[in-house]
Amino acid sequence: MLNKIMMTGRLTSEPALTTDNGNHYCRFGIEVERPRHYMTDISKSDTFICIAYDRNGEMISNLFSEGETITMVGSLRNAGNNSTEIVVEEVHFSSGGHKNTADAGLLF
Repeated sequence: MLNKIMMTGRLTSEPALTTDNGNHYCRFGIEVERPRHYMTDISKSDTFICIAYDRNGEMISNLFSEGETITMVGSLRNAGNNSTEIVVEEVHFSSGGHKNTADAGLLF
């Protein structure tokens, strides 16, 4: 079975690192534009909830801010109450990730 998704979009919330029972994670929203319809010039977007664990969560919370662009690879999972979330497995820099670039070398 295959469960992979790749998205580029803007963070809709400030990512904050949370620790729960020794597990580190970061939860945030991402807004992704749909392709424009060729007959109209109207763009629409979708918003998704994302969660990044451990090192990915630390990196996102340290380097990205609300409104910045992020590209990520992950998988979809049911989050209960008929909702889904994206579990971030890889983070790629698009034009975002400028929050604490001076400290970036210390993290990785």
